Amino acid sequence: MLTCPTLQKKEHVYSLVQKMICLYKIVGQVLFKQIFPNGTLEVKINLRGLPADDQQARAIHIHQYGDLSQGCVTAGAHYNPQAVDHPGHPGDLGNFVSEQGVIRKFMRLPEAKLFGGHSVLGRAVVVYEKEDDLGLGSDEESKLSGNTGERIACCVIAQSLYMPQL
Repeated sequence: MLTCPTLQKKEHVYSLVQKMICLYKIVGQVLFKQIFPNGTLEVKINLRGLPADDQQARAIHIHQYGDLSQGCVTAGAHYNPQAVDHPGHPGDLGNFVSEQGVIRKFMRLPEAKLFGGHSVLGRAVVVYEKEDDLGLGSDEESKLSGNTGERIACCVIAQSLYMPQL
């Protein structure tokens, strides 16, 4: 993981995740880029190492803490600074199906930021064993986490001097 305390250009913030703690030898990058404080956050996910013959959709979420001291369980709950019902908070990145064990996705997250008091910097990205039920399940856990099952990979969102191409 590449980290730095400050960036040379304050109007650009880049985040690079190069190493993931995981159960399935999942490796890859989750890149976050936001140009200017009021700009839209762009995210590029590039992960490999999922079972090649598996068509299970998997949820990927941003979590409260970048604490991976005990694996993915210490990352806390979904990042949800406004305490809104699931799935409408900045921590929800969505459900993804791998192709030949690889997940590649580009998205824009207007509700999440790299700047300000609600920044996602220092938080964790978590990959789950199951898809998110989008809060439509009949139990309380559905409204909190989407019944996504075990956390199978995670990483910390950190600043980088590397300027990725999204």
